[in-house]
Amino acid sequence: MKNRIEKQRSGRRPHSIVLLAVVDVKYRFNYNDVGCNRRVFDGGVFSRSTLGQAFLSNLIT
Repeated sequence: MKNRIEKQRSGRRPHSIVLLAVVDVKYRFNYNDVGCNRRVFDGGVFSRSTLGQAFLSNLIT
């Protein structure tokens, strides 16, 4: 309990793993990207992924 309170006071949060995936209608994975540095929201995760970079560069539509 004490350790938990110390983490809350210092503003540190536990690390998390972000999974970005694209699946087809049969739930087969066509693309996945695991992990992201720092605290990033959904849009940031997408824009930093290789899929997001390809989309933003108009390589895929």
